[in-house]
Amino acid sequence: MSDFSSLLGGIIKSNNLSVYSLARDIQCGRTWLQKIVSGERHIDFKNFMSLYNILANYVESTSLWYLYENFALDYFGQKEYHIISYIKSRLSETKELSDYIKEKQDKEFCIDEYLLDHSGAEIGDNERALAVSICKTILSEIEQSRINGHNPILYIKIPSNWKHIKNMILIILNETNIRNNENFKYVVNSQFDHEAELTQIENFLTATEFASYGYNVYKSMVSSDVQKMEDTIFPYYIITGSKITLITDDGRAFVESVDTELMRKISLKFEKIVSGRESFLQNLNADMYSSVVLDRNISAIDDFFEISNRINVSKFYTKDLLRQIMPLEYLDRDFMIETLDMFYRKIRNSKTSMYFNINSIRHFMESDETKNEGGYFNLKFTPDIKIEILKSALEYYENSESEIHMLKSNQYLASDNIYIFGWSEKIICITNYLHCKDKNVDAMAVIDSPGISRHMSNYNTYMMNSHICLDKNSSLVVLKNIIKSYETDFE
Repeated sequence: MSDFSSLLGGIIKSNNLSVYSLARDIQCGRTWLQKIVSGERHIDFKNFMSLYNILANYVESTSLWYLYENFALDYFGQKEYHIISYIKSRLSETKELSDYIKEKQDKEFCIDEYLLDHSGAEIGDNERALAVSICKTILSEIEQSRINGHNPILYIKIPSNWKHIKNMILIILNETNIRNNENFKYVVNSQFDHEAELTQIENFLTATEFASYGYNVYKSMVSSDVQKMEDTIFPYYIITGSKITLITDDGRAFVESVDTELMRKISLKFEKIVSGRESFLQNLNADMYSSVVLDRNISAIDDFFEISNRINVSKFYTKDLLRQIMPLEYLDRDFMIETLDMFYRKIRNSKTSMYFNINSIRHFMESDETKNEGGYFNLKFTPDIKIEILKSALEYYENSESEIHMLKSNQYLASDNIYIFGWSEKIICITNYLHCKDKNVDAMAVIDSPGISRHMSNYNTYMMNSHICLDKNSSLVVLKNIIKSYETDFE
């Protein structure tokens, strides 16, 4: 008998419920439900949520939370549940960093203040010394670049699990606003001993996190030169225009040098790792913005998922709507209208799920009409168009099997900046800016990874059915009421 079955049986017994009455309420066979309770059979998500909602009438919330967690463990298995829990904690950290940056956005970065705000409990003396050195090096490079009138040079490679140092770097980069800088490169290739899939997920989440702030990231490429570099006692480094810091794999020791020749040699090795802009674009299957993802075999759409703190309105764009909101002066306007219409039609024809919260809709409905709301091309919205988009979303979810869930609180486990969606064997990030044809354009970065897509889709299923979300019917009622209130406001 699994922990889930034992816990379910205990809940039924302690609340004086009967398997017969529960089976009647959820419209299933008594024998089938009895086998679930005894651990002879497994229950799927749909039937479990029906049982969960019935039990909510009799059982206190803490017991239901434990029941859900044990069901998820039983349903996904120990290994997958471990990965889902990691994604949850990792996105929670990303959200916390995003909130911290917003809170401190008008203040100059101070490393002592950061450590004080985070209690300093998780950072030892060695990491603290390294953090101080790295932060001073980056700030000095940015200051010198401004004095000398050139772009700062920053080549960074550190493990993603050095989270305080990573967070400090993101804070500094955000505060100094050096986005879209071709001389900034961040290499991602952390390793988790004996957990290859966690490594894959962490590298993806770190890349997404940096991209969400507008920075290009690079996956370390497998080559003899790279391997030689990573086999040294100093596999991690920070390179600027005037200093190089080499760091041991455990972060316990580092050396600094201003030797020009040393910096030149290591910079060349770094360039071999990233292999320049063209290789980066090719690796992400996004070498030209105009190709979007239509040539990436997206016909096999399945298990669509989203991770975002804002409602995704863009998938409800139609050709007629795009003609209204896309500026007339936009380059390749007709091509992009046709392309995006085809892309979003394919999405709407699939089973697509989403989260939303009231604040995300308020942000969309009440923000500046000329602001870039959709993530693309400085689209222009009017109140009528915004209501039309919400009505399209409501109609879609009312008439399809796709799931829609409203968050019960504003404490969501993803930064506002991160937007991820994908299919069964691909994952797509619309987060980064790339340099194309002498201009900056939004990029759809496509990563072919059935593993990552499966883990993220499972995480999405886990979250949408957890206690932080309303069920689909309740969420649709809330969305209807929101639309009615804005229709009244705009009259």
